[in-house]
Amino acid sequence: MDIIGQILEIDAEAEQRLLAAREQSDKLLEECAQKEKELEEQASQRADAYRQELEKTSESGTDAQTLKIRTEEKTRIKKLDAVYESEHEKWEDEIVGAIISQQ
Repeated sequence: MDIIGQILEIDAEAEQRLLAAREQSDKLLEECAQKEKELEEQASQRADAYRQELEKTSESGTDAQTLKIRTEEKTRIKKLDAVYESEHEKWEDEIVGAIISQQ
């Protein structure tokens, strides 16, 4: 009976060790799932921050480009106004002369 008692004792101890191993395995799986969730959140936050930085850079570049285009446009308009001021009387005379000569 002593051998049977030892076998039962060993079996009980093995059962306890198996139970402890399963509990540890479950705990490790839970920790892994939590760590995975944290890593996903961090990656998402980094991606959002990067996207926002790109949007700011893009907006800044677009604003600078728009300002440059508007400045160039104003310069061209001033040049056209200057040409008109210096030439409009000549053009009017040419137009009136062309109309009169056709009659």
